[in-house]
Amino acid sequence: MSRSLLSTMTTFSLLLAGCADTAVGDTQLLVPTELEFSWDEELNGEDDGLVSAVPVDLMVYDAATGVPVAGTDIELSVIGASLALEGDLFWYDDDCAGCLFDDRRGRFLEIPAAGFTEGLQVSTDGEGFVRVFVVVDALEWMGDDYEPVSLRAVDAHSQQDCLLLPR
Repeated sequence: MSRSLLSTMTTFSLLLAGCADTAVGDTQLLVPTELEFSWDEELNGEDDGLVSAVPVDLMVYDAATGVPVAGTDIELSVIGASLALEGDLFWYDDDCAGCLFDDRRGRFLEIPAAGFTEGLQVSTDGEGFVRVFVVVDALEWMGDDYEPVSLRAVDAHSQQDCLLLPR
């Protein structure tokens, strides 16, 4: 093999490797930095059947084109509350056995069969979105306000935090 052909192949291989590395880091995880939700002292009894189920929408998109990226895995964790997938929750107008009252909607919330969790693995849908619910039962009092709930979202390329602020 000639030296110039070897040099050309090496250069081409390095260019391809560089392109592959660039493509891997092109996605962007979009998470709200803060969300406010209604909270009242009357809701603050632990395990009292009163909760606030706060929806949080996450998105992953191609940073270069803005096109949504489907099938991206995101690991979620929460401090001070629980998590549930949108499809696992059902609301009812009338009380049901074992249901919680979701003050945010004024409706009864059925507890998912798998229960609530503090950690959840999710994937974006065909539009690059995923909706989860942060289910708040009780909050710590910090002297002048309630402690916010902290949600962390981690994908293969980044980590984003969202504070849910009781108001």
